[in-house]
Amino acid sequence: MLGKKIRLLRKNQNLKLNDIAEKSGLSVSYISQLERDLVEPSLSSLKKIAVALNTPIYLLIDDTENENIIMRKEERPKMSFENSDTSYEIVSTTVNNINFSPKMMMVEFIIPGNGEDSGDYVSHRAEEIIMLEVGELEVTYGDTVYDLKAGDSIYIQENIPHRIVNKGDQVAKGYYVVSPPHIPKTE
Repeated sequence: MLGKKIRLLRKNQNLKLNDIAEKSGLSVSYISQLERDLVEPSLSSLKKIAVALNTPIYLLIDDTENENIIMRKEERPKMSFENSDTSYEIVSTTVNNINFSPKMMMVEFIIPGNGEDSGDYVSHRAEEIIMLEVGELEVTYGDTVYDLKAGDSIYIQENIPHRIVNKGDQVAKGYYVVSPPHIPKTE
């Protein structure tokens, strides 16, 4: 099952076995065997493949066969990252299998007062819309700084470095939608 999921993700991104091998440092033959479920990967190899596929590792190891397209509030995966005050909850379904592969992901974020989403700029190969529900944010997008107030949104183009800071004392809460699904990494 894991192999089919890896193959599906690879094909959905129009990547060849060689592309994954080059990005992960693993051999083409190993990845081929993995996709055919002939070998069980180590956690280290699985992490490398997740990075090569630009996919959170939990999506690879989630072995539920649930075709559910609903994400219940109590089932939302929660995330936080090193060097970040922000907490995240994935709002959209994380089902990703042979029959369904979402093309976007919605995440709720909460940035405490005087906090920030990361210690540095983030950039990724995905488009993103950030919508602020509560509070105020300062979004640095490329070389320009924008102030967002509750109800405002900003569109982030792929590969444009950006950073989000809550300059106020109040918690800032909002959502971002990213396509294709992607968990940002700091650069």
